[in-house]
Amino acid sequence: MRPSAATVLAAALLLAACGRPDVTSYRVPKGSSGEAPAGAAHEHGGRAAALRWSVPKGWREKAPSSMRLASFDVPEKGGLCDASIVVLEGGAMGVLANVNRWRGQIGLPPLEGEKSLAETSVKVKTGAGEAVVVDLAGSDTRLLAAVLSRNGETWFVKLTGPAKGAASAKPAFLELVRSLRPS
Repeated sequence: MRPSAATVLAAALLLAACGRPDVTSYRVPKGSSGEAPAGAAHEHGGRAAALRWSVPKGWREKAPSSMRLASFDVPEKGGLCDASIVVLEGGAMGVLANVNRWRGQIGLPPLEGEKSLAETSVKVKTGAGEAVVVDLAGSDTRLLAAVLSRNGETWFVKLTGPAKGAASAKPAFLELVRSLRPS
């Protein structure tokens, strides 16, 4: 049996398409790594844009990261906790979405709506406006978080750690939140 002309043509096109692809490479100058500039978070303030704060006594500052303006080890009798200050542009998906994400991180079910959020959070006055504060207790882990919206940015102050450690760190955490103020 002889192959038809259409079969031969299809096979030729298929083989031509299977050739080596042209590979194009480019050289571009190395840009910013996305890291926060050195010194972006320091003893009493954040990036030039916005807020300052007072570090609670006994908290040890760690190097900031690309996400964190400030990072702290919080030694407590109940265990070492981790605290951070993060700022994101815009609404950052809203308070409820973030609270539900944090609840999931410590094994709690999500809240059903804004009414549930209002019933499980408190508002804390800061020098930069009002922050929504939640205290989430999982089986072994406790998470404290404050959310403050200001000038098109959302500021997060968060502390996580063993339940007993986070409980004893709560007064200092609230002190940090209340200390937020404009630069």
